[in-house]
Amino acid sequence: MSFAAPQGSLPFWRERLTRAGVEVGADETRFGETVLPFRDPHGLPLALVETERERPFVVWADSPVASERQLRGFHSVRLLERDLEGTEALLTRLMGFEFVSEEGGWRRFAVHGGAPGEVVDVKADPAERRGTW
Repeated sequence: MSFAAPQGSLPFWRERLTRAGVEVGADETRFGETVLPFRDPHGLPLALVETERERPFVVWADSPVASERQLRGFHSVRLLERDLEGTEALLTRLMGFEFVSEEGGWRRFAVHGGAPGEVVDVKADPAERRGTW
C-alpha cells in the first residue's frame, strides 16, 4: 500500500520514520514518481509516493506534522500474484479498471483517470506463495 505525500516532503518523512526506528529503503522511481519504501513493524511493505495531483485534503490541525507535509491519503496498492490472468480479468472486466502502463514487470491499472487512490499495480511472480487469511 502506498500513501500520497506532498511534493518535496520525502526527506522530512525519511528522517521522521528513521527517528522512529522504522526500516526505510532507498528512494525509488515508480511510474515517474519518487517513492520512499519502508516496512511497518510486522514487515508489511509500504511506501510514500510524492505526487503533484490535486486531491481533497482536510488538514489535521492538531497534528505534530506541519500541514504542508501531511499525507494526503492513499495513493495506490501493489499486488504480487503467481499468475496475472485472473486478477487482470477481475480489474478490467468487472471492476472498471483500465490498463495504463507497464514498468519493471509491474502492470498499472487505474480507474477514473488514475488519480491517487484509484491505482493498482500488479506483478507476476510464479514463485510467490498463495495468499492466506
